[in-house]
Amino acid sequence: MTILQRVIGGFAVLVVLLLAMAGISYQSTHSISDRISIITGQSAPLSRAASELYVHVLRANQALLGILVSTDPKQIDDGKQPFNDSMARFNQLLDSTPAYIGDRAELRDNLNQQRQLSAAYAEQAQTLIAGHRQHVLQSLQSRVLQGYSSSQGAQLTGYLRDYIARERSAGAADNVAAGEKLLLEVGKSYEGLAAHAATPDIQTLQRVLNLQDEVISTRARELTAVDPRGGRIAGVMVNRMLK
Repeated sequence: MTILQRVIGGFAVLVVLLLAMAGISYQSTHSISDRISIITGQSAPLSRAASELYVHVLRANQALLGILVSTDPKQIDDGKQPFNDSMARFNQLLDSTPAYIGDRAELRDNLNQQRQLSAAYAEQAQTLIAGHRQHVLQSLQSRVLQGYSSSQGAQLTGYLRDYIARERSAGAADNVAAGEKLLLEVGKSYEGLAAHAATPDIQTLQRVLNLQDEVISTRARELTAVDPRGGRIAGVMVNRMLK
């Protein structure tokens, strides 16, 4: 699978994730709206309160969706306040609603269900926000890792290819073999980065790279053993890449 395919696949996963989040959010707010309609349909004095309830739950949902499409951790953090403010105002209005209900048991039952729905919605929203924020941070960390490693790795790869060609022309088979082994392991590091580019998992990525770093260091020492000068130059580049 090519890097482009992995990236496309990652975007597809992210789109599905966001659609699922939006679907959950829609279902929650739709349930809340239905419950409000049941309550307010029984008593005209509740209509004004109902209008405000609708406004605040829709504002909360708008703030939530804005957070879930953001790729900036600061914007995500800043977006929590409008969501929390809207839900706080919604709950305040909901707490004042019993004054309009009187002794009607059915309306009180509906109101209790409304409280449960809104509490579940708020909890679910916080879970989605936390998960999305973690995903964004992992994506940013992965890009930083990839950018630095790719830059240093490209320099090392260029040097090794020139080195292998030069040593092959000179008939130094051992040097060529050692250089090719090191070049192969550097390439595997790129593959490890590419494999986690679309759907980054920092812990897995770091584990893969740490294992690969050990192999690269070993291959660099092997090159130094057969060609001290060439190995020393490659070793400096390896250290920069693994830093």
